[in-house]
Amino acid sequence: MEMPGPDTIGTAGQTNSSDASSDGRRFRILTVVDDFTRECLALVADTLLSGQRVARELDAIAKVRCLPLSIVSDNGTDRSK
Repeated sequence: MEMPGPDTIGTAGQTNSSDASSDGRRFRILTVVDDFTRECLALVADTLLSGQRVARELDAIAKVRCLPLSIVSDNGTDRSK
């Protein structure tokens, strides 16, 4: 059995923040973490995070890091409503 190491599993999640920008708009934060090292690879804040935007951010990370063997997506409770 192969032992896990850096870049083995990555977690990508989106959360709604309870905060709002100065003009009152709520924003989301995309968080990408290496689950082995617990290193935060990206924090992206915006009012809208489409699937294309998430893919673009993951592609940018892949240019400087190895691609993980798997990605765990956690969209939080805001996606279950």
